Amino acid sequence: MSSNTPPPPDVQLYYLAKHAINLMGYRDLATAQLDAPIVVVTPFRSSVDESESEFLLNASQRDGVAHAEKLFGRKFSGVEEFFEFCSTLDTPEKVAAQITDRERFLFDTDWTGSIEEQISRSLDLHDHLLPEGSGPSQLMAVQSIGRMTQATDLLLKSRYLGGTPLLDAPTS
Repeated sequence: MSSNTPPPPDVQLYYLAKHAINLMGYRDLATAQLDAPIVVVTPFRSSVDESESEFLLNASQRDGVAHAEKLFGRKFSGVEEFFEFCSTLDTPEKVAAQITDRERFLFDTDWTGSIEEQISRSLDLHDHLLPEGSGPSQLMAVQSIGRMTQATDLLLKSRYLGGTPLLDAPTS
């Protein structure tokens, strides 16, 4: 699973449309006539700075592995061992059986049902966003690392701009 390979154009378009629609919800804050802006829309620095991209990837992988260690109740020597472990979890039932801290498991705050049902639901909803032939193992790896990447990048961006992140992420 390469982190430097860009997603296919249809996935890129999906996220562009998704984020443009989400951004419209902040229109009033973004257009408020104030001395200092409340909302700033900027690209991820990691999108234009290779060293920032590497730093973000390394930090996110460490954090994602730390989260996975708590979720699964076991130590991983690094992201490779975590991905190797995930590759053995080829059914929602196998994933659920390995989770020791169920409080850390979350796809969406509004979802109900067993962990197995939530994994299956997420696979059905996000199948088009995962690499061809992906299953529960790739979903867990992508979720653990991907969400840490988003959170870390948001915190870095806020620090660079001297602001406080506005976070509306009930799924994270």
